[in-house]
Amino acid sequence: MCRRTCQGELDLELLQDFNAAAIAETDGCGYLHPGDIPHRLFNGNKHFDPAEVMTIWEDGIGVAAWVLTSPRFKCYDAQVRPDLRGNDFEREVLEYADARTVELMHKQNIDADHFYTDAYQCDTDRSRLLLELGWKLENQANYMVPRASLDDVDEPVFPEGYTIRAVSGVEEAAAVAGVHFAAFPKAGWTPELFGKLWRPPAMLQNVSLSSSLRMEPSSPSRIHGTTI
Repeated sequence: MCRRTCQGELDLELLQDFNAAAIAETDGCGYLHPGDIPHRLFNGNKHFDPAEVMTIWEDGIGVAAWVLTSPRFKCYDAQVRPDLRGNDFEREVLEYADARTVELMHKQNIDADHFYTDAYQCDTDRSRLLLELGWKLENQANYMVPRASLDDVDEPVFPEGYTIRAVSGVEEAAAVAGVHFAAFPKAGWTPELFGKLWRPPAMLQNVSLSSSLRMEPSSPSRIHGTTI
């Protein structure tokens, strides 16, 4: 088993394919939608180098697991290949994720006495391991993650005179940042951040998803661990 840091956009398709395959095998129990990966890596962690916040494990088969820490949100995501779930390896991945999240929170002077991760109600292996590691279930209602087959999503109809296209590149960074700021003034996106992200345009890549995947509503539980 080899553990390495993420190479950003070079690993994006690899990780999306990993999650798509896991979802197809498990009916989505415990796995992020492939489209969430670039959003959380490049948007939620836009102030961080991907190598700093994401770690990948690989074996002779391919990707075995990956962890994405999000220190500003005081949380992490941990994804483990289905055939490696519920054993000492998953425990090792979770222990690493715990330690790495706390390390980055301290490094960024983020003042908190706890941090979070999620466990799907159907994911008994993850819930069991987290509780064994000392995590506690958050005292709040579960939240829903609605998912639908791509075949059930209608093609959008735009008002007359409007079209949609991909951003052409860094030359449009300032214009896109202006629109983003108008919609989300507290998000912190700047022309410089957009320009950095689009060399090459990692988030403009097409996400490979299978329309045959059966996506059903699931209910992750919010769990927290102490940083002390």
